[in-house]
Amino acid sequence: CYLGGIQLMLEENGIISQQIPAFDEWLWVLAYPGIKVSTAEARAILPAQYRRQDCIAHGRHLAGFIHACYSRQPQLAAKLMKDVIAEPYRTKLLPGFSEARQAAMEIGAQACGISGSGPTLFALCDKPETAQRVADWLATHYL
Repeated sequence: CYLGGIQLMLEENGIISQQIPAFDEWLWVLAYPGIKVSTAEARAILPAQYRRQDCIAHGRHLAGFIHACYSRQPQLAAKLMKDVIAEPYRTKLLPGFSEARQAAMEIGAQACGISGSGPTLFALCDKPETAQRVADWLATHYL
């Protein structure tokens, strides 16, 4: 990533975020579908309470992702890039997101999800040709 890298949002003791190690071989494809989703709307759709198993999975994925970044394991980090807290609910606000995510993964993306509160989709690739194929599919079917 040319600007910012990967940031862990903290908002604690005056610290907004902390940079964590990224991987030079990662290629990020971002696709903005041209719709507006307000952060307030994206937050309002989230449930007031979550199932215990989802909270445990979220903690495991986040801790594993941070560990994989610091221990330089890009495949493990990509595999642990799973959002079980917001994405299952926010996909309802993003027409075509589920199909785009599935297509990106079938093409060969290492991970795919919603950037921030949406509506931008990100696809993480480890090869330039895969990134181009994902970008081409998204340009034709998602934008």
